[in-house]
Amino acid sequence: MFRIRLIRFLAVMLLPLLFIAQSSAQVFPRGNGISLTGIRNFDVYVDVSQWTDMEEERGQFRMNTQAVFEEALQEAGLSLRPAVREYLICKVQATGSGGNVAYAATLQFWEIDSIDLNRLLWERSNIAVVPQGDFNEERIAAECAQYIVDEWRIHNPT
Repeated sequence: MFRIRLIRFLAVMLLPLLFIAQSSAQVFPRGNGISLTGIRNFDVYVDVSQWTDMEEERGQFRMNTQAVFEEALQEAGLSLRPAVREYLICKVQATGSGGNVAYAATLQFWEIDSIDLNRLLWERSNIAVVPQGDFNEERIAAECAQYIVDEWRIHNPT
């Protein structure tokens, strides 16, 4: 019982923090974008890991975002190939409340190994609050694509 009360208390106290900061971004690990050097082909996936009180159906949002994300990467000059070791995951968490959406968009670059451990090599994320009408597949796909394209271009100049 105490544990439930503590969780509720923390949720009530921490939830307003999401609405104080409109946008916050981070990169992890710093400087590890160098792991993108020479990589031209990626497998990609959009993961909607949290979807609370949202109007659109979760699966449809994921599929639409996947299509827009793939198109944005190809337009930027990256090649997409299923089952390669270099894997990009655009992870989305979203919660609707009072006409706004608090969301996190995270782009992760993984090296997948079928017989060993998978390794997270690079990650960039953003937390933001936007009006519900401004939250859509294009916004999320564009954010995730821009994160990787910007870093990829630093380490793969044309």
